[in-house]
Amino acid sequence: MGEVNSDRRVSLRTIVLLLAGAVTVLVAERNPQLGMAMGIAVAVVTLLDLLME
Repeated sequence: MGEVNSDRRVSLRTIVLLLAGAVTVLVAERNPQLGMAMGIAVAVVTLLDLLME
């Protein structure tokens, strides 16, 4: 397997996606239907982000 690059910085996109995921979890606690819709949206955006790299 490849070596892990220890000096690699976390990109701004990754931070935004992590924050969006955290907000989705908080919303899903209060309103499961809205949380599920947001979760799907975050998953789609994450997939698009991975495909753009």
